[in-house]
Amino acid sequence: MEKREGKTLLILAIMTSMLLSIVAIVPASAPAATLGVEPDKIINPALQAGSTFKLEVWVRNVANLAGVEFKLSYNTTILDATLIEYGGIFGGTYFEWVKTINDAEGWLHYSISEYFGEPPFTGDGRVANITFTVDSYGSSVLDLYETALGDEIIPPNPIDHTVLDSYFRNKLTGDADGDRTVNVFDILKVKYHWYPGPPAGAGGYDRDVDCDDDGSINVFDILVVKANWGNSI
Repeated sequence: MEKREGKTLLILAIMTSMLLSIVAIVPASAPAATLGVEPDKIINPALQAGSTFKLEVWVRNVANLAGVEFKLSYNTTILDATLIEYGGIFGGTYFEWVKTINDAEGWLHYSISEYFGEPPFTGDGRVANITFTVDSYGSSVLDLYETALGDEIIPPNPIDHTVLDSYFRNKLTGDADGDRTVNVFDILKVKYHWYPGPPAGAGGYDRDVDCDDDGSINVFDILVVKANWGNSI
């Protein structure tokens, strides 16, 4: 009986050792490719009407890239896109297939590839620089959509990737309701959008009310309002 138990334990020990060795040799998965707007947010009350700023669109952790395409939407009452410039990802040899700004509808479209026969790109690279002019007071999501990354095969194989958007806000710090003045109405707005609970606010999460932009709306946002009390623009 003792011999049988000892044999069973030995077999279990060998199997455990084999499983651990298999786990040990499985390679770590490579980081997922991303296509994103950088910086991921611009929150700056100094950027009022007439000001300009630039955003960059980057590909990161990509392998064998030969072409990129994206659209970017924005709130055209707050921002105007005025210029798209090549970011340099493919060096000096590249084709720009689409380079369109539709400011009436609030979107732009950009498509680029390397020259045929050039080696594909691997790593991190800047695809485009985009210049915006500020029109008004408020906020805008800068939303990447209809994105595509492709390799050098003909026809290209799509490259899986994650899309990372950006966000613009030029409201006064603490101006939760967007009326250009920091006062008691901003505290009421914060309470209405309190998130997460308990107690949860009736309005739910609203990034424009998130005065410290930390992903929640709570007492810290009220403290931001109080610290900027009476400021107006």
